[in-house]
Amino acid sequence: MPSSALKVGLIVTTYERPDALNVVLESLSRQTRAPDEIIVADDGSGADTRACVKRWKQQGLPLIHVWQPDEGFRASVVRNLAVAHAQCDYLIFLDGDCMVFPDFVETHLKLAESGWLVVGSRILMSQTLTESTLNGAQDPLTWPRRHWLAARLAGQVNRLSPLIKVREHNPLRKLRRHRWRGAHSCNLGVWFTDFSVVNGFDEDYEGWGHEDADLVTRLFKSGVKRKDGHYAVPILHLWHPIQSRHAENENRQRLADILSGQRQICTSNGLLQHVDNEIHVRRLRRCPRLSAVIITRDAARHLDACLRSVSFADEVIVVDSGSTDATRKIAEHWGAKFISHEWEGFGRQKQFAVRQARNPWILALDADEWVSDELATAIRRTLYHPDRLAYAFPRRNRFMGHWLRHGEGYPDINLRLFHCDHTRWSNDPVHEKLLTNVEVGRLPGDLMHESEDGLTRYLEKQNRYTSLQANMLLETGKSPSTIKLLFNPLVRFIKFYVFRLGFLDGLPGLVHISIGCYNTFMKYAKLREMSQRR
Repeated sequence: MPSSALKVGLIVTTYERPDALNVVLESLSRQTRAPDEIIVADDGSGADTRACVKRWKQQGLPLIHVWQPDEGFRASVVRNLAVAHAQCDYLIFLDGDCMVFPDFVETHLKLAESGWLVVGSRILMSQTLTESTLNGAQDPLTWPRRHWLAARLAGQVNRLSPLIKVREHNPLRKLRRHRWRGAHSCNLGVWFTDFSVVNGFDEDYEGWGHEDADLVTRLFKSGVKRKDGHYAVPILHLWHPIQSRHAENENRQRLADILSGQRQICTSNGLLQHVDNEIHVRRLRRCPRLSAVIITRDAARHLDACLRSVSFADEVIVVDSGSTDATRKIAEHWGAKFISHEWEGFGRQKQFAVRQARNPWILALDADEWVSDELATAIRRTLYHPDRLAYAFPRRNRFMGHWLRHGEGYPDINLRLFHCDHTRWSNDPVHEKLLTNVEVGRLPGDLMHESEDGLTRYLEKQNRYTSLQANMLLETGKSPSTIKLLFNPLVRFIKFYVFRLGFLDGLPGLVHISIGCYNTFMKYAKLREMSQRR
């Protein structure tokens, strides 16, 4: 989308600084490209702040005032609440004590690029310069260069380098694409879709510190990358006393947990808590709704992890064929729709499950599979603006306690996300396939697959599968071939163990491909036996 067609909104966070907010809103009134909306995220200010907002709104600024009670430093909460009121495509976060130059919004939009967030720079102003700016004696936004040099020599600003201008499309802007340090929410541009996918700011952060680094880190893990806005979109940060940092240690630990992967990318305590806001409800409905469908039989061992991983879906359907364990109890615990249906074979059973879904987009899983955080985020992002009607992604298999990275175990591409009007399951009783005539896209992130516990159970399952495969070949008129019996297992071994580097997975990789080759041999051996009996 061209930048001229984008709707851009500014989220301006403030608390009890109406004099600072006044000069910030004044700087926003001078923009060469006016923002479509300015949402003042007010963390509990009083009547003076309300009067300031009302005054600028009367002067024509597109202002929305979002207020919450003063219950301590809760910037994450009020920013999410503000975004819940936004109707823009692109968000720029700004603090209520940060003045901007006239080309601020225009340049931010030139830097905006799908899949990237923009991190701007700031110049810190001294207490003296701040006071003279607030009382109208100084206007640094209009200073010529010599005034800036004099201010730097006098110690009124901490640096001048952000004032240097470098063209927006310089490739060096993407050099630090995964660096979270130095990313502050006082000057941050992010797409509304990307912000929604990670559920916004984590509201577990209370008190000063690290909530912006947490947001940026989760955006990185969801596939968004950083573009530097340095030497393009500087801000002037007015002086203020040092904030109380009593909660910094707890917040730092939360950040360490997300950096180490111990917390989910999509926070459970974030933007969606404000979904009762009618404006935000309308925004969410722009995303096609998703149904996750799962077939089960005595699947209690893995089903909990499977259902937890698809909790982002609008509907979850479990089609069961006679479980005697806790499968139904687990499904109902996660709010899934539980349907009992007599077993028809894998293909027909899965197609029956698809027909039970009320939404057009389907995510099809087996009970021993679960969606990684990265894949869940990719699915949510894709459904905002799908450019295909079917998507495939890698499946990572765990075998003998080891996550396979090569050979047949990975990437093992599977088509599992699709629009039900353009894709259907084959009728095969085993090794069923999704049939479609549309172009299939590819998503990042892995579908995780837990194999049977122990080799004995795994071999029992493979024995059932090879019998079903042999019978399927017999029913379709295939004749047993000595050449296939002898050479197909060998070709399979060379292809996956040698050329696809299965040997790098050590003993689990060797056992996995050996069983696969044995299955190929037994499939044709059983076909020969069935043909002779017939």
